[in-house]
Amino acid sequence: MRTVVYILCIIMFFSGLSSAELKQPTYHKGDYWEYKIIGGTDLMPYEGTLRYEIKNETTITANGESYDVWEIFSSSTRRPTDANYYYNMTVISYHRKSDDAVVKQIWKYDYFSPYGVGTYQVERTYKNIQPDLEFPVNVGNAWERHSQFEYRIIDTGENDTAESYRYYECIGTSKEKTDVGKFLCYVIKTWSNSSSDYSLAYYSNKVGNIVKSVTYSNNTVVESMMLTAYKYGINNGGLPSFEIYAIIIAVIITFITSRKMKVS
Repeated sequence: MRTVVYILCIIMFFSGLSSAELKQPTYHKGDYWEYKIIGGTDLMPYEGTLRYEIKNETTITANGESYDVWEIFSSSTRRPTDANYYYNMTVISYHRKSDDAVVKQIWKYDYFSPYGVGTYQVERTYKNIQPDLEFPVNVGNAWERHSQFEYRIIDTGENDTAESYRYYECIGTSKEKTDVGKFLCYVIKTWSNSSSDYSLAYYSNKVGNIVKSVTYSNNTVVESMMLTAYKYGINNGGLPSFEIYAIIIAVIITFITSRKMKVS
């Protein structure tokens, strides 16, 4: 019995170490995350959904260089609860496998309203490719990103350039409860230099992505997003986590030890 206690203590110790920082996710083809979105104002509330899926591994050329990337597809819909129109957005993103930095994106917007129907597509290629998050992330880490990109309106062929400044800080950890489980999350605050708005994103190593996000404008919540389903890591046939391996080993050792004690 004492041996079992020692083994469990070791598991708890190393499990704590394994989640002591936010790590870069290890994607697998077929991983996905689904979210429910709630936002708007009292006068115009809306609801929506978001699905984010790892589609494929591939190689693309951008800025005259080749990159090994994950092709990631996301689709979101926002629909006012008391109005007869909607807004859809699909994005194909190419994330560099080495650091999860976005190399290129293709955005497509669709909308329907009593005043008309429209669609347009934009291709965005990043010039200074850099990841949003600096992995591994620890509480207290802060960093900034200056993004420069070229974009092309596919329907018209119009080209232009743009840039943005964003700031990040990991302000703490939080245990979040969802319909698909409880998760220890790293809370990352994001804001820009052009607005007082900011967002809080709750990232989980177990989920490999965001569990929850909340966007604020003038310190008022204007949109929230919550995880409703996901498939990542051990849930998609990937390798088990360290904790699973440790438990399996502990069971084997306990079984062998108990057998020896019986024999003796």
